[in-house]
Amino acid sequence: MQKIRRVNKTIGVLLTAIIILLFCSCSHQSSDFSNTPETIAQVCVNSIFEGNAHQILDLLPDSVINHMIEESGFTTKQDLETKLGEQLCSALNTLNTMGIKVEYRIGSTARKDTLSVIQRDYQQMGLTVTDVNTVPILLDIYKDEELQHTLTLNIETILVEDIWFLEIGSILEWSNMVPKT
Repeated sequence: MQKIRRVNKTIGVLLTAIIILLFCSCSHQSSDFSNTPETIAQVCVNSIFEGNAHQILDLLPDSVINHMIEESGFTTKQDLETKLGEQLCSALNTLNTMGIKVEYRIGSTARKDTLSVIQRDYQQMGLTVTDVNTVPILLDIYKDEELQHTLTLNIETILVEDIWFLEIGSILEWSNMVPKT
């Protein structure tokens, strides 16, 4: 029971680091990959589990980045990226130390019916969102090679000026998905 609580706490720390990382991001999307909701989700999750803060930051629109820099209290994008990268790597190291392994699968993308709400939120940052899609990520969490939990986490993507970006608001839901014991 104690080990399960420690695993759940560590998963919670990792998901919290992901939330912080995505909320305080500071770069814009690279154009060297196919721009689809599935690709955005794939790059996001790969980067999280590789500890690649820079790549995750590349998934956000510049207006969102500028807003997050203003709200975060950091003075430069580089300082923010460095700090967030350290937090993410710390959470990943904790999982590794505890012998936790996470595998994931990308599910089928679905259109999201929250377009008007998201449009309003992003309009405040000067962005016009024209579409929203949800990409489910299925996480299998192993301890000592034994499956402990399977979680489904949704990554929302937004279409702005014909480019798909990560929608950071959906990441908040991740912290509520950690299994409780």
